[in-house]
Amino acid sequence: MSLLSCPIYRLPFRRQSGLTLIEIMVVLTIFLIMLGVVMANFPAFRDKTALQLIAQEIATTIRQAQVYGIGTRAAGASSFPAYGLYFDLSISDGKKSFILYADKTGSTQGYDATDQIVEKFAIRGAAEIESLQGCGSSCANLSPQKLDILFQRFYPEATFIGLAPAPSYVRIVLKSTRTSDQKWVEVWNTGQISVKNPT
Repeated sequence: MSLLSCPIYRLPFRRQSGLTLIEIMVVLTIFLIMLGVVMANFPAFRDKTALQLIAQEIATTIRQAQVYGIGTRAAGASSFPAYGLYFDLSISDGKKSFILYADKTGSTQGYDATDQIVEKFAIRGAAEIESLQGCGSSCANLSPQKLDILFQRFYPEATFIGLAPAPSYVRIVLKSTRTSDQKWVEVWNTGQISVKNPT
């Protein structure tokens, strides 16, 4: 009897741990399929999120004009009686910009060259202002496509300059330039501001 055949001296069998090539290939295939699904949906998700952010930014800027008007915020050394937002889709970059301004005279004539521009906002990304609407019992596009929302000192109510008859509320319609998604920013003459999905 040899020493190696004796049960006491037998070497134990060790199984090698790890992944086989086939297991690695299966895991990589599953990972690539999941990555492909996520990446295929990413542009639509990004566009929808960008549209929501732009709508919120416009609503926040309108609220900012309202707060400035109520609080009689001073721009520089001057105190202005009113603040407003001006949209003009007839100019070259009108679908991609709007203006927050201080009305120097408080004459409720709306935005003109004598008013002070507080800030000009540029809409970035794959979204733009599609239309401006005046709404009462129904909504209709403004003609011309200009909107002037003014907030006068001490009052939270919105005044829509140059619209006759004065609508109950105005709607700023935003759309994605890549998809058919839309968002609405609605401003009521009572001062209420909201962001909505189209109904």
